[in-house]
Amino acid sequence: MYALYSDIGNEYLEEQEKKNLGNDVQMKSTLNLIALKPYDGGVEMRQTIKMDVKGMVPNFVSNYVMEHFSKVLVYVVDYYKDGKKPW
Repeated sequence: MYALYSDIGNEYLEEQEKKNLGNDVQMKSTLNLIALKPYDGGVEMRQTIKMDVKGMVPNFVSNYVMEHFSKVLVYVVDYYKDGKKPW
């Protein structure tokens, strides 16, 4: 199973909602792909992410956010295995 999403082609929504967005910076999620492949006794899970948090976000904040985005599948597995919540 594959799940793929992107914000490419959504520029019209930014324009349409410009008055509601105000000065908010819009993160760009160019690509997010999640692939699940069943095998004997389990599931192989892979994720690829390409995004730009944009704006004047300090690097340490950007790095923190990306670190947690990169572990989403680990969090899902931990939750289903033993109920462990990531935070």
